[in-house]
Amino acid sequence: MSHRVSLIVGPVESVRGLCGPEPGCRLFSPPLAVAFAVAPVTVGDSANVPGWIGAELNGRALTLPETDMRRLAAASARGALAYVETDYNAGAGYQAAALWMDGALAFGPEIAWIGEIGWPISRALDGMGVRADGGDAYAAFGLGEVRSHADILETWPEITGDRVAAPAPGRPKTASAKEPWWLRFLGPRLD
Repeated sequence: MSHRVSLIVGPVESVRGLCGPEPGCRLFSPPLAVAFAVAPVTVGDSANVPGWIGAELNGRALTLPETDMRRLAAASARGALAYVETDYNAGAGYQAAALWMDGALAFGPEIAWIGEIGWPISRALDGMGVRADGGDAYAAFGLGEVRSHADILETWPEITGDRVAAPAPGRPKTASAKEPWWLRFLGPRLD
């Protein structure tokens, strides 16, 4: 089962601030009770976040171009922003994240390969205040329920203007925020 996303995440106004007045930047609402937005860096084959250059995998490290780093730092003055990326397939791959707060880089870019200790996306979401009642911030945010940008477009409501559109008919939830997202990559439960 693969999972590949590259997203800008944060409070709605912070993500809007990064996108600017560009009408083509599509924002989506994750299944949370707080006003967060997600901007996939691409939608289909087209760029979604104006001017975004994009991260590069260099060996076992993730590198963000200085231009993107400066833009995220400036936009985080309105509220925390994170860049999150996953690339998993058949039990191999990585997740990565970086978090900006108050106009400065708070941590990252940090990467963790499957089998290593630490989950940078959960750390970034925790830093932005995503709370998972005794569970995992990654799952609580809804990232365990989507596998691609296409899944986000199909199942998470789009934020248009000051409104959040009605959610598209989605797939039923299959995980709990109290169950770590990575358990689904290990196969069926034995209990």
